[in-house]
This record gives sequence, C-alpha cells and structure tokens, in this order.
Amino acid sequence: MAIKSFSAQIEYRDSLQIDVEVSQDEALGLLKAVKARGCRAHLEKVQAFRKHVGQSLSLVEIPLSNHHTDLLLREVLAKAKGDFLLPYKEVELCHCRVVPTQVVDQSILSGCHTPEMVSRATSASTACGSCRRDVMSLLDYRLKKTS
Repeated sequence: MAIKSFSAQIEYRDSLQIDVEVSQDEALGLLKAVKARGCRAHLEKVQAFRKHVGQSLSLVEIPLSNHHTDLLLREVLAKAKGDFLLPYKEVELCHCRVVPTQVVDQSILSGCHTPEMVSRATSASTACGSCRRDVMSLLDYRLKKTS
C-alpha cells in the first residue's frame, strides 16, 4: 500500500490536500487525510468534509455548490480518481491581452462565475473575443454546467 497526495489551491489564498491510501486490489483508495490552509469559511467546510476520512473514494460525496472550497474539493477528488482534465491546455488563453490560462482558471476559483466577471478580473476576452469560447469552456468545466 502507498499514500498518494492530491492538491489544489487558489494562489495566495486557500489550499487543499488529500492523502489517499491505494493498493493494487482496489480501484479507488481510502481517504486518509485532508489538509487545508485558508480563510475561515474554507477551513469550516474542510472540517465538515473530514467526516469522509477512512472511506473509499467511491463513497465520498462530491460537493455540488460553487463555493471556492467545493471547487477545490471537486478538483482534488477528480485528480485522485484520474478524472481531472481542464478543457483548455495551452499556457496562454487570451493572445490579444496575453492572459495565461492559469490566471483565468484562478479567477473562476476565486468567484468569477460569468464570462463578464472573468473579463473584468483578468482582461481576457476584452479585445477580439476569439478566446470567449475557451473562457466559457473553463467556466462550464469548473462549474459543471452542460452546454
């Protein structure tokens, strides 16, 4: 058996790490530990999530809200299950404004949940608009909307 760690963060704010015990005979491992740093609301939600420690990942509830902690929890759980794959893979998302994909993604995690909010926070999709579809695909992926 081995312990694997999976993490996610909002840069300079909140972070989350889960440790999973994996074995050869088990498709998904057991949640062994949950570690976090951040704001009070984040730490309170993580504390409530700790009830799943000791459970198989297949039994762990996937958080449904778009609170920043739930977005981070969905990310680490998807990473642990091998299901996390952002829909846009290039380093730079907005070529006109030279906005990195990571900056757009971090803005979504920080609460920008509409294309307009992302544009105000990052300046992505404020020139030619050709990246708006990519901004939308990141929003849809993070917020689990269907097209």
